[in-house]
Amino acid sequence: MIAYLAANNYTASAAALREELNLDESQYDATTAKKYETLLEKKWTSVIMDLESRNNALQSEVDNATPGSLMLRNKDPASWLPKAPPRYTLESHRNAINCIAFHPTFSSLATGSDDFTIKIWDWDIGELEKTIKGHTRAVLDVDYGGPKGNVLLVSCSSDLAIKLWDPADDYKNIRTLSGHDHSVSAVRFIPNSANLLVSASRDMTLKIWDVTTGFVVRTLHGHTAWVRDVVPAFDGRYLVSCGDDMTARLWDITSVATTNESKLTLYGHEHYIECCALAPPSAYVHLAQMAGLKRPPSAASSAEFVATGSRDKMIRLWDARGTCLRTLIGHDNWIRSLVFHPGGKFLLSAADDKTVRCWDLAQEGRCVKVISDPHERFVTSLRWAPSLVRSAGGTDQLAAGLSGTGADQNGNGRTDTTTVAANGTRTKEPQDVQIRCVVATGCVDSTEHLPAIEAASELELKAIYSRSQKTAETLHAKAGSSSAVDVYFDEPATAGRGLADLLARSDVAAVAVGIPITLQPAVVRQALAAGKHVISEKPVAATVAEARELIAEYEQMSSSSSSRPLWAVAENYRYQPGLQVAVAEARRLGGELVSFSLHSDRLVRDETSGGYINTSWRRQPTHPGGFLLDGGVHFVAALRQLMGSLGSLGDASEIARLACFAAQLQPHLPPVDTLRGVAVTRGGVSGVLNMSFGTEFGGPLLEVVVTTTEGRLTWTPRCVTVMRRGDVTPAVIDTADPAAFPAAEANGVKAEFAAFARSIATGAAAVDQLQSPREALQDLLVVETMLQSGAEGGALREL
Repeated sequence: MIAYLAANNYTASAAALREELNLDESQYDATTAKKYETLLEKKWTSVIMDLESRNNALQSEVDNATPGSLMLRNKDPASWLPKAPPRYTLESHRNAINCIAFHPTFSSLATGSDDFTIKIWDWDIGELEKTIKGHTRAVLDVDYGGPKGNVLLVSCSSDLAIKLWDPADDYKNIRTLSGHDHSVSAVRFIPNSANLLVSASRDMTLKIWDVTTGFVVRTLHGHTAWVRDVVPAFDGRYLVSCGDDMTARLWDITSVATTNESKLTLYGHEHYIECCALAPPSAYVHLAQMAGLKRPPSAASSAEFVATGSRDKMIRLWDARGTCLRTLIGHDNWIRSLVFHPGGKFLLSAADDKTVRCWDLAQEGRCVKVISDPHERFVTSLRWAPSLVRSAGGTDQLAAGLSGTGADQNGNGRTDTTTVAANGTRTKEPQDVQIRCVVATGCVDSTEHLPAIEAASELELKAIYSRSQKTAETLHAKAGSSSAVDVYFDEPATAGRGLADLLARSDVAAVAVGIPITLQPAVVRQALAAGKHVISEKPVAATVAEARELIAEYEQMSSSSSSRPLWAVAENYRYQPGLQVAVAEARRLGGELVSFSLHSDRLVRDETSGGYINTSWRRQPTHPGGFLLDGGVHFVAALRQLMGSLGSLGDASEIARLACFAAQLQPHLPPVDTLRGVAVTRGGVSGVLNMSFGTEFGGPLLEVVVTTTEGRLTWTPRCVTVMRRGDVTPAVIDTADPAAFPAAEANGVKAEFAAFARSIATGAAAVDQLQSPREALQDLLVVETMLQSGAEGGALREL
């Protein structure tokens, strides 16, 4: 390098490099310089020639290659099956994907999710085109169809609405159809009807709609429970539906207004039926053999064979007489989606066991292929693309199937994906975040807090802060935040990038705080002093004394200031949908409180390689209580809300005295991880308080029981059970059903942020009582008193 620089008159550069390398005359003389002055140029010429040769070879390969679309055409369409790896993995949704639909003409794909949005993708190139917002709860189904020459997208939701979107007008919402009395779980355009679609609902009905007028043409009654799915026949004459009454029903909708009863009812499943499919005529030849027919039905005849998939883990094949031809067994969990192969030879199924299975109808329904773990979590939906799709550039291409993934088995709401099931590369899209006037500070969970902010229409994300630059930038990237979202940090100190600089911004109105318990009060105090609205995590502080001091400062500030910043304490279970159901049932139950109990036994494992516990403030807590304080306020909040819902009690439902024994069962959970005690309310009612984070084989993960003079109510995160006076069997309400209680909303965080946003938007003088700092203080007081009693060997303590 030195010789080359000197030979080309870069003497200063050569001398500087020689001095840097400390080369004396013995190592580099005139002979050495002459020897090497042309070597670099020769080597570079050789590299260029080699690259040009490789480039020419690659160009020749490309010029002579068979186009991807022709390769697909050369495959036998009747026997092609999807295989790993996927062609694309499409990522942008923030929660479970419930449904997918292909545009009948172009390479567009629509997906609907528990994050309340619909996303439009170009599946041919694997890119996100648009995010559609309009529904206020989970989007449960989508479909393309409508009048000829005017393709529309239809969606339905847990918000009871059906919405029509016009792809030709940038997916503008052109009509909202209202009429169902509960969640709308499925919607389909009816072929050959030009302007009709059918919907299925938890209100136990099917409705047929005229999309041009928005009116209900017909309501079909027959199911006695939630209708989960509905599919029209290819000629638009028949519908097949299924639901929680464990039946599938076939409807003839050409008998105009003569009857609203089903033509045929299929019995045999032993659990809720999640999905159904009508066999295409191409499958008749194989299904006719199973049915023992001498010849298959006419290809012009629709609804000859039906497939159903159930939570009993079985798929059943039926003929038009209601005879079950085969039961296909292989899945290990609930079956979520079914689709017949266009060639007619195969049936494909997707299930909560995280597999897609291919069943060969020509071999009596034998499972011939299993695609294991196409997603990290449940596979919720399958759709097959139209056989010939025209891309925006005018190229015709064959399309493959597509699957969507749901929430993981723990109900975690991580980023969800859609996978185009064809070979090829993998691509990721940035998250779509649009939130107003909220900055997230510290270790804000991008799987919970940021989606909650996004779901609140009044909010827009403006900035992300963490103490360290690395953490702040990692969170920014993990959240998929756009360049318009600024990053702030205090370590290393950078002018204009600290927390104080952020709080000085006039366009930042509110702050979401999610940092360790010991650090949170200081940030809350600083944000409130800057006039910013604050929503912080529970507990309100590490100790009751600190919480009382902070609340007193805030209340004094609020009383002396006209601007009155709002302060809410979140993640205390009070907005959890299942708990809200329990509160409503407790009010209906009524009566005088007789007893109460709180039980929570679980094990927080020692995740030494990283994970939930692997943070210094959890491993060596400087605050009293450790995990018991952090998690215990959740459980106490639930107990207090249920007891307080018995309106006649008032303050008498509050715990007045208690006695507890404490223990540390796991060495990695200091200072204690278990509390066992009893308590008495101000009204003199006694109950049991049991909480443990160190019990591997204990009782329920979480159970709250209130008993009154009129009966007993039990709440767990999965169900509400009510036994009323005189009942023989209890009433059970399933609050774990993802269609009615989406995983995205299960912990109530979105509802909490929505309530906080409404309080700001409406200019309220205070936040909702459920998230007030004083409510959170009372939760903290109970847990701290339990810890104090435990430290004193079970001494009776007054609150």
